[in-house]
Amino acid sequence: VGTKLKDKNNNNNNNNKLTLTIIPFNTVLNACAFSAHTTQEEQKEAMAVAVSTFTLIRSFGGTVVADTLSYGNLLKCCHNLMSPSKKRTELAMKIFDQCAKNGLVGELVWQEINKSVPKSVLRQYLSPELQRMAEKK
Repeated sequence: VGTKLKDKNNNNNNNNKLTLTIIPFNTVLNACAFSAHTTQEEQKEAMAVAVSTFTLIRSFGGTVVADTLSYGNLLKCCHNLMSPSKKRTELAMKIFDQCAKNGLVGELVWQEINKSVPKSVLRQYLSPELQRMAEKK
């Protein structure tokens, strides 16, 4: 759907352009995150949809921008749809790192990264000051 909207936006004159927002993309990411109570094959498919949705968000080049909810929902997908593994930890940390670089670490992001990666990995990432703050929560 997003690709079709992007194509429609590029092919129309300025008077007929659709205004895209992050809301439908976040809705898709959220729906994927709550596909955890399905078969393993459906979980893999939901994770693939989540990753492709996030990739699509980034392809809009600033027209649509990921927000803290986008990152939080994608991390929720990692936690809900992937078994604890090195692959899940690496993906979750990559998402968290990009979120932090964009200044978008909010409560949902913090909750989901804590569920998605071992505490020892997260502690290594955080500065000593942030570690102390995290321990107080």
